[in-house]
Amino acid sequence: MSSQLVYIPFLLIVSLMVAALGYVWWWNTRGGGKLERDRQDAESRRRAPRLQMNGWRYNGTPDGDIRYRVYGTSPGGLKWKLEYDSDHSSSSSSPRLRLLVDSLTCAEHEWELMDRWSFDLSRKGVAGALIGGIAAIGSALSRDMAKKRDFFLGAEPRPVGSFALRERFVVVAASSRYDALIDAETEGRILNWPEFKGSMSKPDNCLSAGLRPNGMEVKLYVDGPSVEVIEQVVRLGEALADGTARARGRT
Repeated sequence: MSSQLVYIPFLLIVSLMVAALGYVWWWNTRGGGKLERDRQDAESRRRAPRLQMNGWRYNGTPDGDIRYRVYGTSPGGLKWKLEYDSDHSSSSSSPRLRLLVDSLTCAEHEWELMDRWSFDLSRKGVAGALIGGIAAIGSALSRDMAKKRDFFLGAEPRPVGSFALRERFVVVAASSRYDALIDAETEGRILNWPEFKGSMSKPDNCLSAGLRPNGMEVKLYVDGPSVEVIEQVVRLGEALADGTARARGRT
């Protein structure tokens, strides 16, 4: 009798394992996994011709985790580079689109766009103290981290954009000259996105941007972005780059 009681749970465990393996096989060959692969294949076929229609140069040759790169020039004449980092080699993958305008360099951080939730969290209570402690440790090890910490300690939120924008995002800057950085059209691009699969916990904290020592950068944490999302990152990056140049008196 006792051997039968042991045998029944064993069969149950085996049955559950078989069922789980069967579900994984179905999901990859017939279910959501197949649908996502089909979507990605369709996007890869339309990506190059669509982006080239905008007058941009597309390089679809993979380079490690970088799956493709796009190059172009803003209406104000600033050259930019965009790359999609699949981050597959990381143990906790966070794929992202990154647009960089490396001609807009500066000695220190000058402005940052971040989501309101993350900004408030970094300044409040125990969470703020913990984040500050981590930043202090990082700044002791990295000069770049020290610069970023000093910037955030000294800079204040600026009255940039409408109330709707400031409810969801914060522009932190060391100077009031960036108060007109975001016009109504640029604000619309920040607040309204084509559908995308974010690789962060909240949709708004997928987006960040800033003018940093290595250049002006826009980053969107997104997995397998559509062409429409790529185009929006580029248009947003171009607007922020040209707005930054105007604010600095360079155009």
